[in-house]
Amino acid sequence: MIARSLEYRIDLVTALLSKELRVRYKRTVLGYAWSLLNPLAMACIYFVLVTKIFAVSIDKYPLVLVAGLFPWQWIANSVLASSMIFVGNAGLIRRTSFPRAVLVLSASLNDMIHFLASVPVIIGVMLWHGVYPDARWLLFFPVLLLIQWAIVVGIGFVLASCNVFLRDLERLVAIGVTIWFYLTPVIYTRDMLGRHSDLLKLNPVTGVVLAWRSLFMGAPIDLAMLGWSVLWAIVILPCGYFLYRKMQWRFAELV
Repeated sequence: MIARSLEYRIDLVTALLSKELRVRYKRTVLGYAWSLLNPLAMACIYFVLVTKIFAVSIDKYPLVLVAGLFPWQWIANSVLASSMIFVGNAGLIRRTSFPRAVLVLSASLNDMIHFLASVPVIIGVMLWHGVYPDARWLLFFPVLLLIQWAIVVGIGFVLASCNVFLRDLERLVAIGVTIWFYLTPVIYTRDMLGRHSDLLKLNPVTGVVLAWRSLFMGAPIDLAMLGWSVLWAIVILPCGYFLYRKMQWRFAELV
């Protein structure tokens, strides 16, 4: 019975994921390229702003930007979409037998796939700077995927559940993600914060974003900072799912 239920949920996630991917690129000319254009455009803007206008010298800054912006795009897109997951799928939510959690899972996997699709571009920038993938990728790449996915899913459960009761949350999330972007070392390095760098531990995604950057730049990974993201993931995912379970009984009547 448990195996059959698990198989059913996996099939649902696969079907929803396939649908989301088809809808995302329906009637688009560039298709996959749209997943790359936004972070690449932002990288160009920040490169000109920081290195040319503000004249700040950062070693391999194009790679610094790309290695931070693509992982961040996964986080930002998932968090922004999560608040509307249940409200936007009211028809499915009203079916009491439908396992609503798969909506959050499929949405986060959707953005994970787009991140994976961007990795060849990141590798291209790496090669341009003379940096090559190394053996650490075999261990850290799947580990970082899992850590970031756990954090995103946990936050997704919280926002998706709360937005059913408070619709203004959608707009607050958009503002919050913008602030969160500048509080995360995406367009700057940890060293630039000096003595304030310890405050980054309070940001759940700092450790994993810095780890992605180090992996893509061939630099040593700060395991202590990554450990903070692991702790955040251990807290956020179960707490988010617990909140979802406590609130879901009222979803059908409110969406």
